[in-house]
Amino acid sequence: MYKQLISEQRYTVFILLQHGMNKKIAEAIKVSLSTISRELKCNSGMVNYSYQYITKVIHKINMRPREKLNFLTPSECFYEKYRKFALVS
Repeated sequence: MYKQLISEQRYTVFILLQHGMNKKIAEAIKVSLSTISRELKCNSGMVNYSYQYITKVIHKINMRPREKLNFLTPSECFYEKYRKFALVS
C-alpha cells in the first residue's frame, strides 16, 4: 500500500539527496523504495533543471508566433508597432 511521506521524512530525503546518499534514503526513513521513487517523481518540480535550460525554454516559448498577434512573435509585434509609432512621430 502506498504511503505518503510526512514533512520530516521529506526533509530527510532532501538532505540525503543533497549529500548523494540516494541508496540509503528508504532505509533511513523506513519506507519502501517504491514510495521514495513515487515521492521523487511527484515532488521533484523544477529542481532538476538548470538556469540555462529554463532560460532557453522561456526564450523558445516567447519566440513562438501567436494567433492573437496575427501570427507574429512578441518581439516582431513590438518592433512593428514601434516602427509605425516612429513613422507617425
